[in-house]
Amino acid sequence: MAMLPEPNCKSLAHVIDASRQARSPSLHSLIERAALLQQLDSRLRRQLSEPWATWFCVANVRSETLVLVTGQPAVAARLRTEQSRLLALAAAFWPVPLTKLVVKTAPEFSVPSETPAKPLSPAAAKHLSAAAAATTDPELRELLSRLASLAE
Repeated sequence: MAMLPEPNCKSLAHVIDASRQARSPSLHSLIERAALLQQLDSRLRRQLSEPWATWFCVANVRSETLVLVTGQPAVAARLRTEQSRLLALAAAFWPVPLTKLVVKTAPEFSVPSETPAKPLSPAAAKHLSAAAAATTDPELRELLSRLASLAE
């Protein structure tokens, strides 16, 4: 059996260093902006009371607008009432004065729990077997017979 070559994986630090060496200003500025947004997010969270601090995140800063995202409408309402305080806290950190707050509510996606399949009843198996016997199509007969055998 042939050996597969080892994947050429690079850490984020290597990518950052490579962007600096290649003088890629777009990648470097993108990384710096992401770090700045993350710092702003953590500073705002530290200033809010505990239950509210875990229910939002800083999504972006567009011109003079601070954009926050939450999954809960009640938290969005609370953040809007704290608008002047949040903007003052952000202004102390962000290089450009922020004058507007936008809070977006994005429903949280949760993976539905898997419900076990209900077994076929003996009556369903009987009807499937009868349908298999009545059909002239051999492929359909095979499928119906296999379905009927699941209940037996």
